[in-house]
Amino acid sequence: MKHVLFYDDNPDFGGHQFMAMRGVAAANRCSKFRTTFVLNPQNERLLAHTDVIQQEGGKLTVHHSPTVTKKFQALRNHVSGKSLDDLVRLFNALKPDLVVCLQGEIEDSSLALLAARKAGCRVMSYIPVAHTMQQMGAKLGALRDRTTGYLFRTPDCWMTISQCIADMLRMRGATAPIHIVENGIDTMRFVPRDGTALRREQGLPEGLLFGVCGRVEFNQKQQDFLIRAMSRWSEELAQAHLLVVGDGPDYERLKDIIAEVGLRDRISLRAWEQRPEMLYPTLDCLIIPSRFEGFPLVMLEAAACGIPIVGSDNDGMHDFLPTPWRFAQGDESGLVRALQAAINQPEDQVARQRQTVLENHTLQQFEDRFVEALLQELP
Repeated sequence: MKHVLFYDDNPDFGGHQFMAMRGVAAANRCSKFRTTFVLNPQNERLLAHTDVIQQEGGKLTVHHSPTVTKKFQALRNHVSGKSLDDLVRLFNALKPDLVVCLQGEIEDSSLALLAARKAGCRVMSYIPVAHTMQQMGAKLGALRDRTTGYLFRTPDCWMTISQCIADMLRMRGATAPIHIVENGIDTMRFVPRDGTALRREQGLPEGLLFGVCGRVEFNQKQQDFLIRAMSRWSEELAQAHLLVVGDGPDYERLKDIIAEVGLRDRISLRAWEQRPEMLYPTLDCLIIPSRFEGFPLVMLEAAACGIPIVGSDNDGMHDFLPTPWRFAQGDESGLVRALQAAINQPEDQVARQRQTVLENHTLQQFEDRFVEALLQELP
């Protein structure tokens, strides 16, 4: 039985961790593995996921990490001697056959990449985003990009979520094998439903209803771009109402912008839904205006519910959405054209998108591929 150690010392919880934890659960159920998770105890949502996995049965043991990912972690790694040594001692004590670092981007949990190598452990990076810091609009992004090159040469292997991201990893210097394990969803949960009835139940307006779902963080998700586009293209979008679902660091700024452009009566704000499968069917179209993404789960979930999706023409959206539903990132007129195409699209196109999810993006397929990638790295 091989011992797989999963590692994540990030204090925040994001979409990549939600998906990765389904892989961890699948590995924990696999009779060929013994599983350990080392995490940051401040990350309460991640800790809750490990609790659920333990309740499901299996062999998962949980340990607290002696270190935590911080900003400028690639630079910090060079002066983190004590933290590095603490991690090396932990890995030596646990004796894993493979360390899998869950990395939202290359700096996250990166000290563990170095510690695993120093401890003589084989190490894999599970990473859904390989964009440069400059592309992501990070503070001092260009400078930080010059400090991360060594990290792309550290893992023995990679797991990522699309060919697009795999290509980015190669461009940034990765030479080790890359396993592509595309995201999957529960296709028994996300199904077409009667949107009219659901709107009435949830008190949503009649007429044309667009939605944007996710963390309210302008640098990546660009809800501000979407709202300003609605105000400047008021004639073309005169009948449209927008539902913004989620919260995050720019939530108060979002409310200020809505008031500033005079769209309070056409934009509704709602906290993140615990049952998004009851929300997507109320929409005429889901919009993903992000500057960058991996392979967004909201896109797969909405498609499985039979809802058209409009997204910026990059990353997973480029790989998944038909050309008329995509627009150049930040292009307001392109956004409007894509929305018009999506809401007037023949039903067979929406059905084809749903069928693609059913054939290629089920949760079971993700879990099977995740486990298979681990097995390939543990001969």
